[in-house]
Amino acid sequence: MKEERKKVNPQPVTSLPAQPRGRHPLLLDLDVKLITFLQAIRRRGGIINIHVVRATADALIKCNPAFAQQLSKFEMPRSWVQSLYRRMNFTRRIGTTGRPPVPKGVYDECRFEFLNDVDHKMKLNSIPPELVFNADQTPSSYVSVRRLTMATHGSKTVPIVGLSDKRNNNINLCCDSRQRFLTTAYILCWKNQTKSATWICISERIFYKPKPTTLVE
Repeated sequence: MKEERKKVNPQPVTSLPAQPRGRHPLLLDLDVKLITFLQAIRRRGGIINIHVVRATADALIKCNPAFAQQLSKFEMPRSWVQSLYRRMNFTRRIGTTGRPPVPKGVYDECRFEFLNDVDHKMKLNSIPPELVFNADQTPSSYVSVRRLTMATHGSKTVPIVGLSDKRNNNINLCCDSRQRFLTTAYILCWKNQTKSATWICISERIFYKPKPTTLVE
């Protein structure tokens, strides 16, 4: 009997054919095009979120009349967008720049040394607390760029176009060691092809232009 079976089926059975599991993509053949397009946007530093996904899918449907009638009632629910993220291996990430973050241990050590140096200088030179000031300059971008995007899970960097844009105004905050804040100064910068200028806003109605040094009411 074994000899007969070997003659009928000489090749050993190593696997059993099976049908593909799961449902067909809701966008049919446009699903692959959508994923490819979204991945291309992310590679070029673009932001991917639920609004971008829905707008891209809607544009693909309208640009392909063959699928427009079949997908005319497709509403693109949030669950479908999340399913698309899982298939693309995308997770919510914060955009990064070329500058590496400062480790917390290094920051705490530098802060401790700085405060000790200040305290030592105050005692050595008998400086009163009201004459010790701490100022900080914070950029305020007028080119709005979102820092959150969907990107590949586990990627070391998450570049976003415009995240490191230097076109911004600056806000200067200053206070003394008794935590009393001074008047906030706004550095307003603007530039075009012919000239550039910098204005410092001292109060709501007074502006100071460094060159030439004049006060404008």
